[in-house]
Formats: sequence, structure tokens, C-alpha cells
Amino acid sequence: MEPIETRQAAPVHVTRGGPRVLVAIPCYNEELAIAGVVLRAKRFADEVLVIDDGSKDQTVALATMAGATVLQNPGNKGKGYGVRRAFQHAHDGGYDALVLLDGDGQHDPDEIPLLLDPILKGEKDVALGFRFGDKTEMPMWRRVGKRVLDYATAAGGAGVVTDSQCGYRAFGRRAIAEMTAKLQGDGFSIESEQLVVMKDASLSFENVRIHCKYDGIDGSTKGPVEHAVGVLTSIFDMMTSKHPMRFIAFPSAAILLAGVALGITTIRHYNNTHSFLIAYALGSATLAILGTMGILVAIMLKMISHMERRIAKRVPR
Repeated sequence: MEPIETRQAAPVHVTRGGPRVLVAIPCYNEELAIAGVVLRAKRFADEVLVIDDGSKDQTVALATMAGATVLQNPGNKGKGYGVRRAFQHAHDGGYDALVLLDGDGQHDPDEIPLLLDPILKGEKDVALGFRFGDKTEMPMWRRVGKRVLDYATAAGGAGVVTDSQCGYRAFGRRAIAEMTAKLQGDGFSIESEQLVVMKDASLSFENVRIHCKYDGIDGSTKGPVEHAVGVLTSIFDMMTSKHPMRFIAFPSAAILLAGVALGITTIRHYNNTHSFLIAYALGSATLAILGTMGILVAIMLKMISHMERRIAKRVPR
């Protein structure tokens, strides 16, 4: 996959009385870095919001002392849950822009204006952080995992993807409304889900080069394998629920046709030799049953999806 062309945005200083900016930081057990991140982010925001995911350390106290508004999740609900609360807060507060970044110090708050640049100029709906440069010394295992998740996210309906898992992003008013209405995940696949929502809603976006520190800091609460498996599982769920005909019905139809072809071969062999191929017959029946069941499941999922969309249109949020 060829990387998307990017340009280095010119810094834009956020001024009081102008567009209202919310910087939101979902975090869990980040007492070592959270206060510094909040203090540096405050220079570019009308409000800094910390969404705490049930931290056991002093994250909440330190974020509050640093001047952040703190929302505490009811227990450990997952990063996606916190991100969805951030969008809801931005939507309810009427903010013109929302910036999301991690609370572990890997993202540089001084680069917030770079992400806000295309948003506040009205050029794009979303600015996606794209980890780049000599200061972004991503470990090799992260590079491999990132590329796998990029391809999986693209296959899941997001289109061409450059950095699907970077959590440093900015969103304009239209994007905030779309994300508030459509995001559903609670886990680490929330970044991939945002890209799918962007594609479905035809939101315009720009990749903005940012730096990311990996000097011993790792804010992940899960191991790399568990993280990757969780994201891939969620992407698969999105693929099958949003596009059941493409990802379930069509492969199932191919399986059904293979079963029919094997059955025809079995019948022809019997007519020519009067010898019945039991293994072929069983294989044909198995494939036919699996294919038929897959098509029926896809039709049911498609009907459920239509019903959910109709209900969502009727029920006010």
C-alpha cells in the first residue's frame, strides 16, 4: 500500500474569542505523565478534558490539579468508551474542534496547532496524525503490527490508510457530529472505527506529520499480541455487521457453488461407473449446508442493520 501524500501544516495559534477547541485525553494509570500533558495542552484549548478509565493511581488527582476537567468512567470500560465520551462532551458543548491525544507522553502537545490547522481553516473535517520523522523511533514489532492493522482497517471499509492506529487526531464540527452518532466500540479498535465512519460519511481529511516518543514509555494496558488480536477481532465484527453481503453472503455463495459442483461430479461419476463416491457426496452436502447457512445469516444481518438504521432515524439522541 502506497502511503498517502502529506504536507507539513503551518502552526495556528488558538485565540480566545475565536473557534472553541476541546482537547480530550483518554487515559488509565498515567500519573507519571498526565499533569505535564494537561499543562502543555491548555495553551491551545478552551478546555482540557481527561477521561479516566478507572485508574488505580493518582491520575485523577494530578489531572485535576493541572486544571483539567475530569470525567471518570464507571470502572475500566476501555479506550473506545472514553473516546466516545469525549465526542459526546464536544458535541454537547458546541465545540468547533476536538483534539484527541494519549496521556502517556508519547504525543507532543506542542503539535496540537498542526492538527488544528486544516480544521480551523475550514479545509478538512478531520486531521489524522501520521507518525513520521527521526524523532519517531517506532520499534520494529510496532511497525509490523501497525502495517497489519493498516491493511485490516482498509479491508474493513476505511479505504486507503496511512496510520490507522495513531490516536493523535483533530475533528471539526461535522466530524464530531458524525462520530458522536455512529461510534459504537469500547476497545482499542476505536481508531479504526473512526476511519470507517469517516469513509461512510464522506468526511474530508488530511494526514499531518507528527512525532511520537518511544523512549521506554508505553501506555498500553495490554500486550502487543492481545492488542492486535482485539483490534483485528473488532474490525472483523465491523466488516461482517456493516457489509454482510460482501463479507459473508458472497463467500458463502462461492462455497454453495463448490458444493453443487462437487455434487454434480458425484452424480456423473455414479452414472458412468455405478460406483458411489461417499466422501464426495458428504463433502458436497457439507459445503451446500455451510453455504446456505452463510447466505441466510448474511440476509438476517442485513435485515437487522436496516432495522437499526430505521430506529436510529426515529429515536432522538
